[in-house]
Amino acid sequence: MFRVTAFMRSKSPVRTLPLALMLMASLCANALAAPPRGALDQNVVVANDGAIWAGSVETFTQGSRGNQAPQFLNVLLDDTPQQFINIAISPVTGNSYVTEDIDFGVVVFSPTANGRKRPQDLPLIALEGARTGMVYPSGIAFDTMAHPTLDTTGQIYVTNNCSSIDSTGLCISQKCTSSKFEVDGSVTVYDADAEQNAAPNLTIEGCNTLLGSPLGIFVDEATVNVCTGTAATAADLCKPSSGSAIVPVPTRRIWVVNAEGVDNAYPDSTFAYVSVYAPELAAFLGVSNCAPNSSTGKPVCNEPPVAGIFSTAAGNGDASLPQFMAINETEATAYITDLDIRFGRLKAFNLVPTAECLSMDSNGNCTLAVSPFVSANFRSSLSGPRTSLYNPVGVSTISTPAGDEVFVANLRANSFVEFGPGVALNGGDVAPLALIKGGRTKLNEPVGVAISPPPLIP
Repeated sequence: MFRVTAFMRSKSPVRTLPLALMLMASLCANALAAPPRGALDQNVVVANDGAIWAGSVETFTQGSRGNQAPQFLNVLLDDTPQQFINIAISPVTGNSYVTEDIDFGVVVFSPTANGRKRPQDLPLIALEGARTGMVYPSGIAFDTMAHPTLDTTGQIYVTNNCSSIDSTGLCISQKCTSSKFEVDGSVTVYDADAEQNAAPNLTIEGCNTLLGSPLGIFVDEATVNVCTGTAATAADLCKPSSGSAIVPVPTRRIWVVNAEGVDNAYPDSTFAYVSVYAPELAAFLGVSNCAPNSSTGKPVCNEPPVAGIFSTAAGNGDASLPQFMAINETEATAYITDLDIRFGRLKAFNLVPTAECLSMDSNGNCTLAVSPFVSANFRSSLSGPRTSLYNPVGVSTISTPAGDEVFVANLRANSFVEFGPGVALNGGDVAPLALIKGGRTKLNEPVGVAISPPPLIP
């Protein structure tokens, strides 16, 4: 069920990697992996894909190292198929919210859930069903306490690798263009306490969105200035001294990693990128294009990424197969896992808030602009045998006074690594601070990785 262009298997319900190749990949990963080094300095929660039938959620506490068993291991001891993909930690309860792409849903575990005990700890909540609109859900994120959404209720954001499927489980293209690389995904938004077959509060879907096989997701809040008047450039139009009309618009920003899409300049090529949606800004600009869902009555918005867009390529015409994304505390850096080379790499991008012109007059002057508009410059990448990266997928970061620490889950190596403060910004073939790997870890095709604050783990 693995796609050629990205980790997610949602384009086909059948795995395409033969068992022999999987075993060879595992042996290669063992040969390349560096020996265990230091210990974790954070609590790390991992979601394991588990080769279809043995998905699990594990918590490794501070001080874990090498081939060490997790503090908590949740594997449902029944016949329920599980294929856990990504994970987000509630900033309020510490519960783990995990996307599951066999039943198309989200399951919720307490911080101390342990499926190995009797009676086993079952999920607190399961959100699944046709009304949820989830189709091969992948990325998941909260609007955090640091960046609450405008309604301040707390919501869950899910990327869906496609928005609809045919009878064989294949994604149905929305046929926005004649290109073979097509818009086919969605973003759905739910209350944090939603359960069972609850409908999303908002769906972002349609040709204008450019959503192509969306995977990673991040949510924050910003105030974006809308500037109108006439100026030579967007930056000039948004200057306070320009005499332009400048209206500040508070809005959510929903950042999404797209594994494939259409580059308008080269319609027959893959364009991998991060697109940034801003529902309140789009409504203010009159481009949200929303209509009620026919069965739930909830809004479905076919809106463009008015808050930003940038390529995940490193430049120089190289390929890009992005997976998941982490943004640091200051929102100055994006860390993106990428399978664009043999063993994959971790890329760092400098985030650049700029002004962007949305409308021009016949003389080429800007008449409508927004600021800031998210763009990015490639900075560096980590790759090579010393990094112990092997098919890196999940990524999470935490900012410390010494710099960003970055945690990466290696799908094929059954491991995850921690890179020490600032290391990921410099790139190269650098050994991790900590490597968690080995039979006792019970890691089984780890995909998602998240940091759990120490007070939430007894």
